[in-house]
Amino acid sequence: MNNRVLGGAVAAIAVIVVLGFVLIPRPSGTGGATPTPVPSPSPSQLPSAVPSPLASPSAAPSLAVIHPGLLCETSVCVSGALDAGTYTIQAGAFAPADLTFTVPAGWTTDSGFVRKNFDQNPPSAVEDSPNELTFSTWFVTDIYTDACHWQTTMVSAGTTVDQLASHLVAQKGRTASTPTTTTIGGYPGKQIQFTVPASFDMTKCDNGVLHVWPDPNQNGSGGLCCQAPGSTDVVDVVNVSGQTFVVLARHAAGASPADLAELNGIVASIRIAASPATPKPSGASPSP
Repeated sequence: MNNRVLGGAVAAIAVIVVLGFVLIPRPSGTGGATPTPVPSPSPSQLPSAVPSPLASPSAAPSLAVIHPGLLCETSVCVSGALDAGTYTIQAGAFAPADLTFTVPAGWTTDSGFVRKNFDQNPPSAVEDSPNELTFSTWFVTDIYTDACHWQTTMVSAGTTVDQLASHLVAQKGRTASTPTTTTIGGYPGKQIQFTVPASFDMTKCDNGVLHVWPDPNQNGSGGLCCQAPGSTDVVDVVNVSGQTFVVLARHAAGASPADLAELNGIVASIRIAASPATPKPSGASPSP
């Protein structure tokens, strides 16, 4: 939705094919080039939601089958094709407490990104599938004031739901809805919908991508980026026992009503356990 970052996407796919099942770190960022203030991204810097193109145009390799259970353990996640069922993101780098959700058949996961209709070999290294959908969770400590010209200014996201929601709505580069009240996993929060016009000229943005926020406390590296023209981000901001985090549901312009209903169902199925005694990690997600 989508668009998180996987510099080693090709290597990760190769490991999955050879070993069938692995635990790999969840990359930082989503889709497109890993946003860093450099002239242009190289294939090795691409975010996980849009890995660098495979070496040949041959069919994508079969993914390992992941059975219901643990999806992410503290800071590493499994990758493969998801069986229908309930999965857990363990308290740590990606959630303030153990978080469970249920997916139907036909979804995959790659380093913590849960996706459908993901193109492993897109025509462009920063291009999403026209009907792709993605679900992911984030800790957010900083926000770019302009998602298109993100190399200029970054501000603290604040420590409350209202502060983070306010900074997101004020961000330039995307169209934001008025925040509405919501409940995620039994916790109250705010929901905001962000859209990008289909005619939006991405070439005018820094490094040719929209970059929303960086990894926690990382001064601009990784994080959420690369929302495609015509796509929609639905962001739910919640606070669990003093820890504010985000649930992201992204869908491309061509997503079918049936697939969108599945994505919304995944978000609606979220359950969050009581907050753990230890605080969340403050560093970046290990590096798509």
